[in-house]
Amino acid sequence: MIIGGYRLNLQYSLAHVLSLAGWSPPPAGLNAAFFLAVIVPACVLLLGNFYCGYLCPFGALQELIGDLRPARLKTVPGRELWRWARRVKYALLLIVVLLYAATLDPGLASSDPLVTIFSKVRGAAVVLLVLFVLLLSFFFDRFWCRALCPAGAALSLLNGVRALRRFSPKIAPALCPYGVVSDRDLDCIACDRCRRLREEDARDLRIRMAARMGRETRLVYLAAVCAAALFLLQEAVSTCQLHRLAAATRPAAMGAAGQVRNVNLPKLEEMIRQRRLSDREAMYWKPWPTDEEKRPSAAAP
Repeated sequence: MIIGGYRLNLQYSLAHVLSLAGWSPPPAGLNAAFFLAVIVPACVLLLGNFYCGYLCPFGALQELIGDLRPARLKTVPGRELWRWARRVKYALLLIVVLLYAATLDPGLASSDPLVTIFSKVRGAAVVLLVLFVLLLSFFFDRFWCRALCPAGAALSLLNGVRALRRFSPKIAPALCPYGVVSDRDLDCIACDRCRRLREEDARDLRIRMAARMGRETRLVYLAAVCAAALFLLQEAVSTCQLHRLAAATRPAAMGAAGQVRNVNLPKLEEMIRQRRLSDREAMYWKPWPTDEEKRPSAAAP
């Protein structure tokens, strides 16, 4: 969390998902963008979704907050409730991909708080959403990962392939604290908890998994999932509206001078963090001359 998140910002997000969906991966090389956008999905295809289980900085932050919770406040959503809630992240992923196919706007990735959560550039809306998610993670283990993360949903779909499954250690779904129901469940994050539980912890988990949450707690959980999902959808739709507005005003703004390009801001920020681009103003520059300035003066010889 400290090194991969706050120090290096190695956070897989919708920006990397859309870069592959639009077949515009970052240049190959020893850089963070290529590692996250290409190497991580390729490894998940082979080995399973170990990124979410072992490498995700935001997942680690949620787990750390959950570990601070007293035993008397431990709450485990029933498998039936969780199976319904986890469909939300796949629906969010589908909607964002369809919007991207319709607009080809890489700025849609900005609706995912993981794009900027560990960077120095964070909007107020993102901060509020993240605080809301972390508060819920205190009561519900990895709340964001299990029900809302569209980037995690993309990796979960790749997890269904897991070409080297036969060489992977067997898991015990009955002991999964995150509600996995079979060894082929898409949402297994290869965290190995089911194989490392002590007997007393396993017995306590079985009791809590068998118990149903109270009606009020179930309503809070469902309302929180729906509220966060609607917020993410609103952010995605707002981005599309800005895209259409920019397209509508482009001819008036540019005229015959040129055309506006879509700027992949997450990619530029990533290149700045990698020191491949500078965030300082150029030392030597001058404004581009306007059409009026280009015309020769009547008094000129």
